Order: sequence, then structure tokens, then C-alpha cells
Amino acid sequence: MRNIISILFIAFCFMSFSFPVEQELAKTKPLKLVFKNIPNTSANIRIGVFRRQDNFPDIGSVFRFYDLNPNGQSEATLEIKDLEYGEYVFGCFLDVNGNGTLDMSPEGFPSEPVTLSNNFVITSYAPSFEDCKVTYSKKSLEVVFEKYSTAM
Repeated sequence: MRNIISILFIAFCFMSFSFPVEQELAKTKPLKLVFKNIPNTSANIRIGVFRRQDNFPDIGSVFRFYDLNPNGQSEATLEIKDLEYGEYVFGCFLDVNGNGTLDMSPEGFPSEPVTLSNNFVITSYAPSFEDCKVTYSKKSLEVVFEKYSTAM
């Protein structure tokens, strides 16, 4: 009997901790990521989401990944329904060779097309969170990607 009460108590605790997050997500409207002028329409788009506390641009510290297949179209849209409102950076690349990894040149630059939120173009330095951050809120429900960078 004591074990049953302990199990029920633990289950109740887990339910109470997850319930507020589910309520918050129920209040948010979907975020649309719109990709325009896609340079390679046969490559999947791999999308990494970074929060302020993540170590952007370190791909190993990505908060969440999404994949989008443009299906041969030069424009594609992904609707995200599982993020809370807040500040994010979206780092995306076209996985041209299909290996699921952003390939780099010998000099350390991306060798596959990359696009970042705020349409930040990679030049001679790695971008910061501030360079690329977008605010997802009731008033800001869309992020458009139009510029792509590759190896220098």
C-alpha cells in the first residue's frame, strides 16, 4: 500500500511540473519559417534552433532540430507549433550531400549553403546571438530566410 501511494505521489509531481509548459504552448500561435530563393531545391533544409542560453553558433548546443524538404520548389514553409514565445536564433543549412551534417571547408567555413535568422550573411567572423536573434511573439509569427552563405 505504501508503494502504491509513493508511486501515485511521484506520478502527480511529474504531471504538475509538465502541465504549465503544456498550458504555455497552448497559448502560442504557430511560428512560420519561410525559405525563399532556395539555391538547391533537392536538398533537405536542416534547421537548428538556439535559445539565448545555448552556445550559438556551436551546432552541438542546438536546442531543437527540424527538417524541411522543399520538394523541388524554390520557396518552402515550415510551421513550428512546439516553441514558447521568446528570443531565438535559427541556423539553417541545405544538406546537399544528405549526410545530416553541416560540412565545412578546410578553412572552417560552411561548404553547404547556410542561412541564418535576420538574413545574417557569414563573412569573415562567426555571428553572435545578437546578430541573428529574432523575437517570436503574438505580434511576430514569421521569420523569412532569403540570403544564403557558402565557403569563402
